[in-house]
Amino acid sequence: MSKSFLFDKEQWFDVTLYLDEAEVVADVWLDEIECRISSLHLDFVKETFLRAGLRAYRLKYGKKVSAKEVYIKAGYSKSTFHRMFDTFPSYQLKLYHFIADMAVDIYADYLERKERSPKEFCRFTRDCIYSSHLSAPKSIVADLYRINSPITPERFYPFIPKTAEVMYEYIRSRRDLGYREFSLDGLTEVVRTLDYDIMFSKVSDGGFFPNIEQANRLERMLFAYIT
Repeated sequence: MSKSFLFDKEQWFDVTLYLDEAEVVADVWLDEIECRISSLHLDFVKETFLRAGLRAYRLKYGKKVSAKEVYIKAGYSKSTFHRMFDTFPSYQLKLYHFIADMAVDIYADYLERKERSPKEFCRFTRDCIYSSHLSAPKSIVADLYRINSPITPERFYPFIPKTAEVMYEYIRSRRDLGYREFSLDGLTEVVRTLDYDIMFSKVSDGGFFPNIEQANRLERMLFAYIT
């Protein structure tokens, strides 16, 4: 798979085939995010710093980035950076949240473009969501968690309810395709279990991420719950 590889985004790609090509997977996600930023109508300075961070981390995939690299790339001064974000760890957390939030929006966008059976839904969800986690290097996420500690899982990754709601609303209007009746609260707990499994495997010293069993477990557990 090259950095310019093409695939049907309504189907996504089989993430289990590319677990060793995380940098290429990250390029897919960062391309998706960058092309959508302008449509969010953010404050210009904030948008500039977010874009600068995305590009800095992209150029140094898996390696640490400094505040100086970000504000130089953004074309602003150190003082402007700190007026906007206070500390570099707080900026890094905001950037991580921005990327994660956008990933849920991208998942929702492509999910809605196609009618899917439960099996197709779970495969698409596995490939799309696990690849979004794969795009954020384990070492960077672990450092981010450490420098912002103490921090609750809900504050570190607050997008589980949003992800579950996207899934629930998609399924709710398509029960006739083979989905069973279930509650949003119940689905949210399933998503929480799966996401926390991924998150803690990234932030824990002994965690093993990525791995094919973890990706497939996401698909299996989700399928067992929705059918």
